[in-house]
Order: sequence, then structure tokens, then C-alpha cells
Amino acid sequence: MNMCDYELNLISNFEEQSARFFFNDVYKLNLSYESIFYLGRLLSWDVPICYLQKSVYINDKMNVCEIISPNSILYFLLIKPDFGISTKSAFDKLDHIEYQNADPLPLLYAFQNEPKQVGNYLYNCFIKTDNKLINEYNRGKQLSKEVGFDGFSMSGTGSCFFAVTTNTTILEKGYNSFHDKYPFVKSTCLRLL
Repeated sequence: MNMCDYELNLISNFEEQSARFFFNDVYKLNLSYESIFYLGRLLSWDVPICYLQKSVYINDKMNVCEIISPNSILYFLLIKPDFGISTKSAFDKLDHIEYQNADPLPLLYAFQNEPKQVGNYLYNCFIKTDNKLINEYNRGKQLSKEVGFDGFSMSGTGSCFFAVTTNTTILEKGYNSFHDKYPFVKSTCLRLL
């Protein structure tokens, strides 16, 4: 199995990006790159990543958006349980629970310099917004630890989880272990630039 042969489906974001460039060109809006980029950020944080087609560190509070590069390939196992979570519901519930924002700098440093340490800094406050997410996170974290992954977390507001490693043998072992337990399991990687 080729570990990098699965591409993440970001069609809607590419369509958003293409539409903005199309309208800019057709209607002669003469919007700058920065303006198009800013409007894209208002639609979704995925837009800058799709636009640049690179790994991007985004911190809205500090108005930071910078291209970053890992020093080795990171492999991800994407795991989707048999339930979904509404983004609106997750944000509504987030307002009513205690959570703490994590400092992104240790993760950013590990991503660029010590990829095997990335798992130590993964954090997602949305896991606490739903009991199903909490239970699934705990189950997945235990399974991924048994297999040897470097870390486990959840993307966005859920309910897609991911395990991360720098080792293709662990990725393949994890795929074989998880695919019987979940309806959707795919492997992918973050390639070097």
C-alpha cells in the first residue's frame, strides 16, 4: 500500500477559491492577492491552505498566516466514526464548557524541527463538547497508543479523528488495526516541500 496515495478531498474549498478568482477576473474587480486571501479567510480557514497548497500556520488572534515546513514526512491515519457532529452545535456547546486554549508554539516547533514530538502537543478543545466525542477520543487514543502512533487528536469540530506518526510501518499496522473498527479509515501524508 502506498502511504501517500490518498488525497484529502478539499473540492469545496478549491471551488470557493476558483470562484473568487473567476469573479475577480470576469468582473474586473482588480482585487489584490491580499484582498482575495482576506475574503477567503472569512469563508474558511481551509482556504489559505488550499490557496497556497502548502502547510500553513494560522493564528487569527495575532493575524499570522505563514508557510511552514516539516523536516520529515508526517503520516496520518484518518478515522471517522459512525456519527457526525454539527459544527453549529459544537460551537454552541463550547460557550458553555470550561476549556483552555493551548499554546500553539510547542506544536509549531515540533512540526518543523522534531516531528516525532508532534503528538505531545496535539489539542482540540471541541472534544469536550460532546460525550460521544469524548468516548471516541479516549478509545482512539488508547488504540493508537497500542499501535505505536506518536499522537492522536480530532480535526476541527469533529467527528473525524487522526493518528500521526513518522513511521510507515506503524501507519500500516494502524490501518490494519483500525479499519475493522470504523466505517472510514484512510492513510495519507504531509509531503515535504
